Amino acid sequence: MEPKFKDIVIDKWNLYFVQGNSITKFRDELKRLKADLKEWNKDVFGHLNTKKKRILKEIEVLNIQDDVSKLEDHRRLKRMHFIGQLRVINKKLEFIFRQKARTNWFVYGDSNFKFYHYVIK
Repeated sequence: MEPKFKDIVIDKWNLYFVQGNSITKFRDELKRLKADLKEWNKDVFGHLNTKKKRILKEIEVLNIQDDVSKLEDHRRLKRMHFIGQLRVINKKLEFIFRQKARTNWFVYGDSNFKFYHYVIK
């Protein structure tokens, strides 16, 4: 889970003020929370591949500069920062792919499922 996710949900939920009976109030608050979380999801996860390509390009430029002439300390730190960002993005992408694979397995099942039960009998 994203570290700030719980705080964002709590903060957003506390901002909502909806009138009506408790059921309609709860429904409307959930709708608003869903819209806010979709926006947050776009900001955090939405453009990971684009960010990854940009970071790889920046690292490549710094590597080329390092091959031509020795990099200054601040550029080395910048490259280390980009490598750290790349690791975070790769972890997020891995997490997303794992979730999608799990979802597909639940939806479509395992292709060897029938064979497995046949062998167990």
